[in-house]
Amino acid sequence: MFIEQATLVVQVAGGSKIQGFTKPLNLEGEISNLNVPKADQLKGVTFAYSCEDKSTGQPCKQRDDTPITFTDKLVQILPARQLPPYKAYDLTLTGNLASETQTAVNLIVILDMDIPPLETQIDQRFKNDLVNLHEQVRVKIIIQADQIANKNSFSYQAAILYNLEDMGSKQFFHSEFVTAPWDYTNIYNSKYVEATLRVSMHDPNFYMPSQSAIILKLNIPPENGNLVVAPLTGQALVTDFVIQALNYKDDNNPIAYEYYINMCPGDYENQLKTGSVATSDCTNILTEPI
Repeated sequence: MFIEQATLVVQVAGGSKIQGFTKPLNLEGEISNLNVPKADQLKGVTFAYSCEDKSTGQPCKQRDDTPITFTDKLVQILPARQLPPYKAYDLTLTGNLASETQTAVNLIVILDMDIPPLETQIDQRFKNDLVNLHEQVRVKIIIQADQIANKNSFSYQAAILYNLEDMGSKQFFHSEFVTAPWDYTNIYNSKYVEATLRVSMHDPNFYMPSQSAIILKLNIPPENGNLVVAPLTGQALVTDFVIQALNYKDDNNPIAYEYYINMCPGDYENQLKTGSVATSDCTNILTEPI
């Protein structure tokens, strides 16, 4: 058996790594010829760097869609913010000596690692008590001191997840807003016992938004009841109607009841979608909650 020994060793210091988007990328290539003294390592050797975008299989491009270029040096410095973030790249150094070719491939993942943290505040009660689906929760996003100058360009979004199942999102234009768990969807299931309010703030200076999660323990609505009205017909201002909510069951007793009547077409359907009673002339509260 004959084993041909390689005489050329090619490597890039640091190997594969995660690279910050706002930091320059330093490539320090090393090529060694095992058969000659150290002073003659590069004699007769040619080399070149190349870059491939793993998502497309095509040569790397800068954010302005122009090709990445390399110098004829073993040490390369790619400026910060040159390679688009949230992608993986194969950076390859190829060395040639006579008929021998050796390569070193480093996988580089670019991430926006300097995204500022997002801090949110809600009423202390919502941290400790159960939250009704229609209950309004005030959320305040804390803007850091070094971000205040740019705050007018920020945008905000909140997404609701029931039991970690994504159900919907809403966009806001202020750092303080009021929202309710039921504002995001009219689809609800009694299996949902926890809501995660995922708040994000996008600063145009960064690719990805800052995020924060608020956990809300949900107060499951009463179930299995029915509404009984008697009589079913009558004359306004003359007939006495009796309205009863019967057989509702809930683990969080006592149950409070509120009766109201819809006067405008479509008002009831709108309340089903929003999960809350409209505050307008179209809705009359028949009694105070009992």
